[in-house]
Amino acid sequence: MDPSPVTTKIAVVLPPSRDGRGDLLPPTPRQYILLPQEEDKQLTESDRVHIQSILTYWFGPADNHWSPQYQLPTRVWFSGTPAVDSHIKEHFEPLLLEVESTLKSDSLLEPHILSRWMTSPAGRLCLILLMDQFSRNIYRGSSRMFAFDTLALEIALAVLDDPQHVTMYSPPQKLFLYYCLEHAEDRAFVTRSVELFGELAERYPAERRYSTQHRSAKQHLDMIEAFGRYPHRNQLLGRESTSEEREFLASHRFAFMRSVQERGPDQASQHGATNNPKFKKARDNGPKTRPMKILALHGFRQNAHIIRRALRPLERQLEGHAAFTYLNAPHAYTVGSTPDGVTGVEHPTWKQAMNHQRQWYSASDDGKVYGGMDVTMRYIDQAFKEERFDGIIGFSQGATLIGLLAALQPHNNISFRFGICISGFPSRADAHRDLTRPNTIQNTATLHIYGLQDEHLGTPVEMEAKTRALAALFADGTGVTISHSGGHFTPAKWPVDRMAKFVMAQAIVDSDFDIDRETEFQGLEAKLAVSVEHYRKRASAVVRTGSQKPKVPELVMYPIGMSASMRTVVARHEAFHGLVEYPPVVRAEMFEDEAVITRFIEDAKSSSGRNARAVVDDLVLVAFATRTRFQDEEPTELFFRVWMRIYLAFQPELVMGTLQFITTYGSWKELGKLAVLNRKIHEDEFAIDKVGTDKCDVLHRAIVAAFVAQLTKDRTLVDSFEHDDAMHHTTEGELLYPSTCALGVPRIRSGVDKRCRLAKEVALLLYPLAEVNPAVRDDKLRKQICYSAFTKLVSRLCRLLDRTSARYYNRQLELNRRKDRSAFFSEVERKEMLAAPPSDWILNPEPMPIVPCLLEELDPLLRYMGDAGTLPTDKNVTFMIGTITPDGRLDMCKQAVGPGGITPLLNAMKNSHIRRLLLGNNIVGDVGAEQIAQYMRDPDSKLDTWYIAGNNFGADAIAVICDALAFNTKVKSLWFKRNPLKPAGAIPIARMLETNTTLETLDVLNTGILDEGVETIFNALKRNKTLRNIYIDSNGLTIHSATVLRHHLEPGTSNLRCLYLSCCRLGDEGIIELSRGLANDTKLTHLGLGSNCIGPTGCRHLVDALRNHPALQFVTLGFTRATLLLGGLSNFIGEEGALYIAQEWLPGNSVLRAIDLAHNGIPVAGIQALRDALRDHNQTITSLKIAQFGQMQNPRLKVEIDALLNRNRRGWGKCIVEAQGGMKGIEDQDETEQMWLRIGTKAALEVEIPPWADEIMSVYRTK
Repeated sequence: MDPSPVTTKIAVVLPPSRDGRGDLLPPTPRQYILLPQEEDKQLTESDRVHIQSILTYWFGPADNHWSPQYQLPTRVWFSGTPAVDSHIKEHFEPLLLEVESTLKSDSLLEPHILSRWMTSPAGRLCLILLMDQFSRNIYRGSSRMFAFDTLALEIALAVLDDPQHVTMYSPPQKLFLYYCLEHAEDRAFVTRSVELFGELAERYPAERRYSTQHRSAKQHLDMIEAFGRYPHRNQLLGRESTSEEREFLASHRFAFMRSVQERGPDQASQHGATNNPKFKKARDNGPKTRPMKILALHGFRQNAHIIRRALRPLERQLEGHAAFTYLNAPHAYTVGSTPDGVTGVEHPTWKQAMNHQRQWYSASDDGKVYGGMDVTMRYIDQAFKEERFDGIIGFSQGATLIGLLAALQPHNNISFRFGICISGFPSRADAHRDLTRPNTIQNTATLHIYGLQDEHLGTPVEMEAKTRALAALFADGTGVTISHSGGHFTPAKWPVDRMAKFVMAQAIVDSDFDIDRETEFQGLEAKLAVSVEHYRKRASAVVRTGSQKPKVPELVMYPIGMSASMRTVVARHEAFHGLVEYPPVVRAEMFEDEAVITRFIEDAKSSSGRNARAVVDDLVLVAFATRTRFQDEEPTELFFRVWMRIYLAFQPELVMGTLQFITTYGSWKELGKLAVLNRKIHEDEFAIDKVGTDKCDVLHRAIVAAFVAQLTKDRTLVDSFEHDDAMHHTTEGELLYPSTCALGVPRIRSGVDKRCRLAKEVALLLYPLAEVNPAVRDDKLRKQICYSAFTKLVSRLCRLLDRTSARYYNRQLELNRRKDRSAFFSEVERKEMLAAPPSDWILNPEPMPIVPCLLEELDPLLRYMGDAGTLPTDKNVTFMIGTITPDGRLDMCKQAVGPGGITPLLNAMKNSHIRRLLLGNNIVGDVGAEQIAQYMRDPDSKLDTWYIAGNNFGADAIAVICDALAFNTKVKSLWFKRNPLKPAGAIPIARMLETNTTLETLDVLNTGILDEGVETIFNALKRNKTLRNIYIDSNGLTIHSATVLRHHLEPGTSNLRCLYLSCCRLGDEGIIELSRGLANDTKLTHLGLGSNCIGPTGCRHLVDALRNHPALQFVTLGFTRATLLLGGLSNFIGEEGALYIAQEWLPGNSVLRAIDLAHNGIPVAGIQALRDALRDHNQTITSLKIAQFGQMQNPRLKVEIDALLNRNRRGWGKCIVEAQGGMKGIEDQDETEQMWLRIGTKAALEVEIPPWADEIMSVYRTK
């Protein structure tokens, strides 16, 4: 193909020219692409599918890219791997070629992909992605990488010159507008890209990726200023490099310079950061070591992703030597939690809580109690059970945890050899006093690191002292302390080289697996401890890859510590002698005959010459050596067969005590396997003739007793946990947690229970029949009550245990990112989330940041209004800043008026015909509040609607405005949304409502007034008879507000017509309370209850309350767009709720016109029921929203529902026409019905968007 740049026939971009010195000359006029005024209408259905596929692939499925929780998918954007390139080429090259063929076409009269996509903001962005990004993946290593840059730049410039792009594209999307300028080999454009990236980095300082892109843009500019072009492109573009450029290319390796290189299958790693020369020699020539496994623990309010990013340089240095695992802490951060108690240092960010922020524990104010440590210990123990770690790296709170783990080890599965503690401090909890005594932690090498500028929990001197105090816990000088020049969390300053050398010094060489095979140990406990520990070390040499567990079926435990005589016996039996070879092996095929095991045991009994106890210990050790798994269920039968033969060969009391080691080193489920095997032998007449039934009965009773004893302890613990909320607030000194017994105990009527009645016997001992209510006389029913109690206990314990697994917390984090997460949480989890403190977006609402406009940009608008300009008659008049509409709206939403522009704007309005001011998100502040109040007091003011959302008005500013409105008789609508009023701001509003007699609409959505503010306002409504519409959404409202609303509505005297409280925390309990008031209301026409965590139960009570409401026309139970951002929970009425609405509400209702049930987890069956109700029983519903997250709409079902809604709209339109005296001059029936449909559709739209809401519709915002 022709490698020449693609240029457009639509317009030409002429960059600024240069004089002879290379300096920029004044830019010549440019002919831009003119953005179309009609958006989206030319897009075909295929276009929409392609655009959506591009955006989903490039930005992920998240809808809200404005969210601070959105993670930039940089691995897709910048990895440049062959897999990514291949995927993009396969799926998107045809679209790019279609664009190219369009440009080469002789005719541009017919709509083509370029002209169609240019009519849509998303389409323009996708064109840029195709031509400026995907082209680099598709044609990597060839000149065609840059062939489309000119047109991409032209489109980007057109978009950037449109002032609406600021609100049209999210920050991640803006990056790709700016890249077009960065890629241009022109200083003017690259300079502008540096400025744009800088503004983005300054506006979003928490997202470091934007700072990185700013830095990269400056590197691009340095190259352009030095060479006037990008030298790394020279070879591809056939340009000869100068000597200076060749020297530059030899000495610089910026990441973006590698993008021009074609990647082979193994080239990606060669060009990546993994090629680290610092340890190349160690890898090539050092002693043969096995890769180490390192567990990384993040800090307070962080997560696994953050610590992974911080440790990435260390991972690169240790590649091939260490594999890292990152855990998310089990507890979500909540406002009020602290890492080490209250100190003299306060961090404003601690007042914000996001779902992705985690903590290992929460310290009490005095630091004497670390809440949640029980869960954390169990959680980390499970991580060690799944994989053995050589060392742990922890930051801050994670470093403190290392000190506790090192002091406790070996503790269950937890055992490690070294740790790196960054910015750590010792625990101050009373329960840990014995664990934090200086010079007491043995055999754990540690490196302690602190920052010279660390002021996180005190002065730098105090923080250094904390680090040294943690290091002092480790005995024999094993705690080494070093510093770096940064602060608390400054990964760029961490001494990565020293950290890497420390880790390399801990490497295990092959000789570390050597063991003394002759040493004898006394007691089975000691022998198993040493043998299993050695097994774990060998197992840990298998490096974990991806998410798969190491596969080590050939790995067998070497039985360390047995007597010499027993080793001799083992060696002379062909089936067993592989166990004492090194490395040991199990020849399972040689154990098919049970007699092989019996002969071995008899030989051991007769040849040892020692006491029976010692022989049993050695034999059981041999049995454990036949296992293939530890700390997990053994999948093979050999271990159980050998253990059982040992038991039958000796007195029960000699062997019975070894049952505890099966649950210690295996699993509780294995006792069930033993019970089944025992029962099988009991039923074998030949076997029973030899051993008798007594031994089998004794073993069965012992297994039952073991389950009962452990479950009794666990029942006590789970009761205390649920009573004391110990999941987060443990106050006990011991690190206790329920065992895994509940996971292994057989269930009632399970296969094991049917075989040997194990579960039933355990249940009847845990819940004796004698304790059942005496009123229950039937023995069978009494047993069922006991069995049911047992089943509930096991379920409670299993749920508690599940909450300490990494799987559970990863699932929780994933659910928190789902819009329909409510349906997937349990009832307990939903209650916990509803009871949690509101997010910072609720408590401290903020407008979207803006940069105030220049005052001269307001001049055209001010002159027009100052000249008493009449209102436009048929279409909007748009100025550089602002738009005036024919109905008297001055639309200034998001126009960045700022404090300096509000005064001249209001002064110019006085002579105009403006009746409604839309001043949303202009951040005019206190100065603006004073000017607005002054304008309201003017008797000549014509304004009846003030939309002053997002202007940074606090309680004081609102007080000034409300004082001006106390006796105002002109203002009918007042919109305060997204101003930080807080509860104090509700007081002046209430005071104003008590005297104002004309205000009809009040909006305090997302103003932080909370329950307290709502109660204040509704107390004032007892004396206000004119307010009709109130919006109190997104204020963290709970059942307390539901009670306030109930009391307002219950008497039946409320004058409210519209009540919106979506995206709050009512839950089913709050809806049930609110429904008691709604049942007596007669005047509401609009009710908003979206995203309130309403389930089927709440839905039933709501329907019962509203079933016969005489005025209600519109109800929303749908999904509010800001739900995730505000930490809300969607409704989840599901099939049950949809069926109840279809059967109990829609039939016979002749008032309700619109209902929003979108995204409620309603399956197809529920939607079909709604369709049937519409078809057979309802002719008034004209709007029904039923789209559901994750569910493709059934096209046929949708068509049927749309037809039924149109039928109802026609019917409504006919009624309206007839009420007005009928149609005149139209005789054609089809034309008549079309007229009815148009009139009915218009009426239906007015229900969804009532007049008071339509008055504030802006051309600059979507809502």
